Amino acid sequence: MLNHVYADVREFESHASPEERDEVQKAIEALSGDAKRDFYEKYIAMCHKVARISAETFNENYMSAKQKKKSQADEHLAKVFFRLNSVPYLMVGIDGNREFALVMPSITEWRRNWVIKDVSAVADIHRRQCVVNFRLVCKEKEPKKEKSSKGEAAFNFHAEVRWSHGKFCGNPEAKLYKEFRWADLPFFKRLPL
Repeated sequence: MLNHVYADVREFESHASPEERDEVQKAIEALSGDAKRDFYEKYIAMCHKVARISAETFNENYMSAKQKKKSQADEHLAKVFFRLNSVPYLMVGIDGNREFALVMPSITEWRRNWVIKDVSAVADIHRRQCVVNFRLVCKEKEPKKEKSSKGEAAFNFHAEVRWSHGKFCGNPEAKLYKEFRWADLPFFKRLPL
């Protein structure tokens, strides 16, 4: 049984003890029938609302940062979304059952050759959890003739916002997932395997 009735979610997230969070988990698991259905309808509505607000916040913050310092905003996105760093490094692994070995460029090298042309975040309200879809369009500064005439490439990602240890346990976290193979990125150098 909860030791305290919390006024809202923020107060619960800030002050609930691990034992109280466990009680909430047990109460959710014990639901059945109409009560369970009602809970999940409200939970999914909450997830969709969080996704919409998250996408709007991302877009607003990106536009605001871009107006202040476009290159810094785009550099930060390239670092986070494409895992770029201040120095080049090797990335080796298996992606979609395919082995790959790549030289990841430094952020300076990437910035010399590429720019982010467009960024958008949109809530995915077709999922039963909180998901934000991202689309980054990158443009090569001087397109190479053997590539597409525009020298552009679009990359899709999605972020899932969820609790790490069950609903309402611990702090929510977001994980970013790419929807392409690392080896398909035009600005990474492929190494022979």
